[in-house]
Amino acid sequence: MNFIEYNLLALKQMKSVPFYIVLLVFLGISLPVQARAEYEIKPLLDIPLTISAGVVALFGSYRLNKMQVEAKPFESSSLLPWDKPFAGTWNPNAGTAVNAFTVLGLTPVALGVVGYFKQEVKGCELAALSLMFVQAMAIQSGLNLMTRSAKIWPRPFILGEDGGAERLKGEAYGSFYSGHSSAAFSVAVLTSVWFQNTYSSSRYTPYVWGASLSMATAIAVLRVAAGKHYPTDVLAGALVGSLVSIVVLKTHERNNNVISLQAGPNYLGVTRHF
Repeated sequence: MNFIEYNLLALKQMKSVPFYIVLLVFLGISLPVQARAEYEIKPLLDIPLTISAGVVALFGSYRLNKMQVEAKPFESSSLLPWDKPFAGTWNPNAGTAVNAFTVLGLTPVALGVVGYFKQEVKGCELAALSLMFVQAMAIQSGLNLMTRSAKIWPRPFILGEDGGAERLKGEAYGSFYSGHSSAAFSVAVLTSVWFQNTYSSSRYTPYVWGASLSMATAIAVLRVAAGKHYPTDVLAGALVGSLVSIVVLKTHERNNNVISLQAGPNYLGVTRHF
């Protein structure tokens, strides 16, 4: 293709651009622009939800306390293939290290309080965030304790010789799934999604996501290293905890205002949806 042919082709392509613009305008264009998301307390939802969350947590705790030491040994051959290498693991130092992350569990509420004093978050939003935190923690904890009480398989250290007094606890025979992992990822997702929606234009959003998920992952890894859980346990815990927070957040969203830019053959306007 010579220089003249190339320029003729480019000219033809440029001429087609106005046609597509006109076509889009003729069909109508709607470009949604998402407004800042807000969360609110909804009494008709929150009263039964909070009561149910408390009941689930208490029942799960009751079930866990009723667990007994199993006399029949569990065969490691019954484990999933990727979990078998971790049978017999025991590392109390890794278990102790997890406790250092406990204080980080209040991160979402702490961010809300800071935002409130900086007048970036309304008092009603802080109250909604605090309630969502309590609900998410209670729900994920209750689900975890009830599942663990089913004794799907014992903790890794039970299949070894170590563990000391831990071996005499009935709850040691319910490893699936990890409560620490569930709580950690529930907090991480609650923190990150809330921050992202509340500070929609903040440049710190990727850092909040990165820090939250990194710390949650560290907790999950330490629980495996400590001999308290298998990889399957922490992966399941991460999934359940994340889903619980997503559902809790979604149900508390205020009807978002959406601004739509609309254009048609004979009009151009802005519509705000409530």
